[in-house]
Amino acid sequence: HAAAAGNNGSVVQPHGRTEASLFSCPDCGGVLSEVDADGVVRFRCRTGHAYSPRTLFSKQEEGLEEALWAAQRALIERTDLSMRLAQRSRERGFNNAAERFEERAAESRRRAEIVRSAIETPREAIANAEADAAS
Repeated sequence: HAAAAGNNGSVVQPHGRTEASLFSCPDCGGVLSEVDADGVVRFRCRTGHAYSPRTLFSKQEEGLEEALWAAQRALIERTDLSMRLAQRSRERGFNNAAERFEERAAESRRRAEIVRSAIETPREAIANAEADAAS
């Protein structure tokens, strides 16, 4: 395929004007290019995944929610493990170590609560808070 450089550093290809974007492909993680074909914008990665702006936004939202749930799970597991290690340390008479593990458990529990709150906060509440902050 022939490509020619445009005046602004973008590339004109047979399927439209292409510019690098700051976004990654939600399916493969590759860099997405923004393709403008006669005013119709699409995002496409090198492997061929393509998205409309609306679909890309939706996929990003899904990925973010999955990442938050994974963080929530990891923090709960860290809390549980820290408490088990604290108990075992205390049983063996290592009280200083037990206290450190209990502190780590408490910190992980606080972080898990923050992540859980972010997951459960309704989108409307976030939008309302942003609107209030802007006014």
